[in-house]
Amino acid sequence: MTLNELIGELQLPISEQEQKEGVGRLSNQVNQSSSYDSIDSYLILLSDDIEDYFHSGKINRALEFAITTLLEDTSASAIGLDGKGYCDVVNHLQKGGKHDWRGLNPKETLRLLSRATFIHDLLAREHLSASQISRLLFSLESSLYVPYKAIQVIAAHFELLPSLSVGDFENVIHPKDEIYSNQHFTDTSADESCEIAGELASPWLDGDSISSDLRLLIKQGEGTILTSENASGWPYLQMLHWCMLPLDRYDHPASFLYEFSPRGALGEAVFAQYHVATGNAVLNNAKAVSQLDDQWARNRSGVSAHALVRILHMVESLPFHARRSVAAIIRAWLTRIIELTDRDLTLINETLSFAQIIRLCGFIQHDESNTQGVIEQRIVDALSVLAFQHEGWIPRGLGDSVNASNFSRHKLGDVEFANIDKRAAIALEAHGGIVSPAYVRGHQQSLARIVQQRLEESWANLDDPAKWSVRVIFVSHGSTGGLPENEIIHEVPISYEYWDYSKLVDGAIDHSTEELALSAFRKYFVQALNRDVVPQRIRNKASQILNDSAVSI
Repeated sequence: MTLNELIGELQLPISEQEQKEGVGRLSNQVNQSSSYDSIDSYLILLSDDIEDYFHSGKINRALEFAITTLLEDTSASAIGLDGKGYCDVVNHLQKGGKHDWRGLNPKETLRLLSRATFIHDLLAREHLSASQISRLLFSLESSLYVPYKAIQVIAAHFELLPSLSVGDFENVIHPKDEIYSNQHFTDTSADESCEIAGELASPWLDGDSISSDLRLLIKQGEGTILTSENASGWPYLQMLHWCMLPLDRYDHPASFLYEFSPRGALGEAVFAQYHVATGNAVLNNAKAVSQLDDQWARNRSGVSAHALVRILHMVESLPFHARRSVAAIIRAWLTRIIELTDRDLTLINETLSFAQIIRLCGFIQHDESNTQGVIEQRIVDALSVLAFQHEGWIPRGLGDSVNASNFSRHKLGDVEFANIDKRAAIALEAHGGIVSPAYVRGHQQSLARIVQQRLEESWANLDDPAKWSVRVIFVSHGSTGGLPENEIIHEVPISYEYWDYSKLVDGAIDHSTEELALSAFRKYFVQALNRDVVPQRIRNKASQILNDSAVSI
């Protein structure tokens, strides 16, 4: 057997050209070395060492000399895998863990290390987790089935070990999730949050399926886990949270539980966000499994386990960037569910004065509330009732959360007043900033779907579409130029108006009575904000405005 053929048995992570150059370099060094009589004698020693390695896993001197020489000036050595490093990794892979994983046999070790440069690229460039790399290698080569911990050995050598710390969670990921949650789930109920999460995920997945399974996760008897003293449903949410966490950083299979150590400090930090005593959700519910799959779910009672597995399978089926986006949506949804368990509420005093209403209206004419539009929306609710809810005009959307879907609520705007006899509808869109063409275009796109929906539900049966009209009023702190004034959607004439808050206030307060104003603001502003789905910080801000005093926000 030639030297090149012997070296081929080692399956070193080098190219064919690098091996050819390495064999030449090795031959020269053997001929110049005083340790070996000749290249032929070295071939015999190397052959014996290779045979011994496959039997015992031990790397003897002639084999170590060959490995070290062959890896010099190669793509492997350029990423830190020189002869010594290679031999160290071989020993570690064969040794395995103390209790948690069996070491690889010599053939498995060489086969895995033949992919070392590929593994390095997957870690450094593609940000795959060890579990994902293990799955990928098996899909490419069915004989290469190794535990993720073997991949971690190689990743640690390259100083590319995928990991998450408590600091990563508390200082980066969780604050980001809170911001996302405040933007999309500001004042939503648990059920509304499920619906919105599905809508947000719909560019990548079947949104209805996600919404349905999220609802199953929070279902408890006839109600939800939020209103039940039984904590049995919470661990499934905690496990979902844990499974979504690594996806912020790594291309990781969502159903794989243990790579990032749920038993450690990070798991404790994540599960501590939940205001229920459940212990370690992963340890208590999936101690003997490494992956949440259908077999695991079949051994659990109820529907929650099956819903959890379906969600994980849907997320896992996506490419990494889409998977990361959906995981962020789910973590934001979980953050909202956790927030809804906070029952320590300080309510706004329902005993309003007319002077407080004037103060509130004066504030909103000049300032934004910085409450993700919640205070603006509740003010518009109250003012629109005073301005537009006259005889024959039926409202829709009063009290809806700011992120409620107009399409799913079958309404033409945040608030709608429709008059069947007049074949007319008025839709108001509350905005906390400046209305721009891009903002209006987004509304026009959704409005087209809703007009079609309304025609199919009733309008087309009552009259010709052209006989109906929709008046859309954008209420904001100002607007830019270049905004549309009218258009035809599905034959229905649409007009667009752009009001500042002063115009709406004038149209409501000035043409109402103090009694009517107090009644409207008590119901649609104070009582709406006192619902337990509204974050306390928003009530604090409203109280500050109403009372003109410094209230902690």
